[in-house]
Amino acid sequence: LAYILNQCINEFGQDLKNEQWVIEPLSNSIISLCIMDTTFKRFKNVNMESKKSDQLINILSLSVYQQYSSLIRNIQKIAMYLDRNREIGLHVRIWIKDGLLDIVTAGIGWMPFSLPLPEFVEAAKGTNCQIYGCIEGLRPHVDDTLLRGTATKFWNQGASGIHLYNYFTMHPQWWDRMLNELSDPKNLTG
Repeated sequence: LAYILNQCINEFGQDLKNEQWVIEPLSNSIISLCIMDTTFKRFKNVNMESKKSDQLINILSLSVYQQYSSLIRNIQKIAMYLDRNREIGLHVRIWIKDGLLDIVTAGIGWMPFSLPLPEFVEAAKGTNCQIYGCIEGLRPHVDDTLLRGTATKFWNQGASGIHLYNYFTMHPQWWDRMLNELSDPKNLTG
C-alpha cells in the first residue's frame, strides 16, 4: 500500500482538492493498518499482573475497533468508482471478467444517491459475479421509508442484492421485518 500511495502522490501531487480523492483514503488506510499493527504488538506486552491491565486492554481493543472501522470506510471510498480504481492498481473490471470475484459490494454505504451501481452491474454482465448495493445504517438510512426507497433504486438498477452496513444496533424485530422486505424487490412494491 505504501508503494501505491507513493505512486499516487508522485503522479497526482499532494493536492487532495483537485480530484486526487484516492490519496486521502489510501493514506488513512495505511495509517489505520500501522496503528492496528502497533496495537497488536502492545497487546503482547501487557503485563496481566498489573492493576491497570484491564483498563489498558479495553483501550487497546477500542483502538483496534476504531482503526478497523476507519479502514473499512476508507477502503469503501477507494473502491467506489470502477474507472478510478485502475489508477491505483485495483482492476475490478478485470477481476470480475476473469472470475476472480464472486461478489462486489459496490459503494460507500453513506453515499447511495451518487453510487454508480449501473457501472458495476454492466461490468458483471455475462459473469457469475453478483453486485450488491451498499446502504449504511448510521447515515440517512435509519428511516425505513428511505431505506426501502434506496433498496428499490438498487434493485431497479440491476443489483443482485442489498448489503446493509452498520445496522448492528437494530432490534431483532426490525431485522425480521426489514430483511423480509429488502431481500426481494417484489416485497417492496406498493
